[in-house]
Amino acid sequence: TELKIDRSFVHDAWRHDNLRAILQSALDLARQLGLVTVADGIETLEDWRLVQACGCNIGQGFLIARPMPTQDFLPWLKTHQRRLHELRPARPEQDASR
Repeated sequence: TELKIDRSFVHDAWRHDNLRAILQSALDLARQLGLVTVADGIETLEDWRLVQACGCNIGQGFLIARPMPTQDFLPWLKTHQRRLHELRPARPEQDASR
């Protein structure tokens, strides 16, 4: 039901054409198979923006949050709402003529 893409293909893929090609190919294959995609190892904003631009469904990594015990998640979520909002994909501006 999901394809998890290893951090070795995600981290710095924005900087290396060969990694970007592997990442995009994995995402294309998952899309054709109807799988949800999870990119692991997102450590920089550049990593994050690339996986978003390539159409990845879910991302995880130190940029978003460090691993934490389950009981710490809700308190963490309450204190990081603004940061999470900033990490959402940029939406194109609405056409003013509409």
